[in-house]
Amino acid sequence: MNTIIGYVGGHKLNEKPGIHKFTFDKETNKFTSLELIAEFEHPDYFSFNKGEDELVSIITKDNKAGLISFSIDNDYELTKIKSVIDKEGKACYVSQSEDMYFSANYGDGTVNIYKKTEKGFHPIYQIYVAEDAKCHQAFMWKQYLVVVSLGADMVQFYDPTNEFGLVETILFPEGS
Repeated sequence: MNTIIGYVGGHKLNEKPGIHKFTFDKETNKFTSLELIAEFEHPDYFSFNKGEDELVSIITKDNKAGLISFSIDNDYELTKIKSVIDKEGKACYVSQSEDMYFSANYGDGTVNIYKKTEKGFHPIYQIYVAEDAKCHQAFMWKQYLVVVSLGADMVQFYDPTNEFGLVETILFPEGS
């Protein structure tokens, strides 16, 4: 195959906010197409499931944040499956592990945790890290939920089997 097909998000400052599909020609080292395939605001970050047949993105609407998922067909087109918009603020990162989804929220210092069922995404827990924590990443590593907080210069480890209780905090020098 001489082409790579991928996706990129576009902010609301762009003319067409949403997820765009691109094609890159490896022989000419040029992008040959870019098309909007899912229009919505703030697809700042998205992730794929293990089978790479589903894309989940953060979504923000009217100062509320949530998740939106799409199936990916054989032509790399997206079809909306489910969405939920339920929390104040703006998410900046999403990751997934099995049927759990983790949304890091930069502005309010929280991580939202969702469970996915046939009926959609259901918020099951919210971790409040700290005011101005600027949480910008939340992901599973081994048996822990790892939360990286830019504003607090720390990485924290939470235990999902114990109501997401805090297990460990690693502090870094201020500004790092």
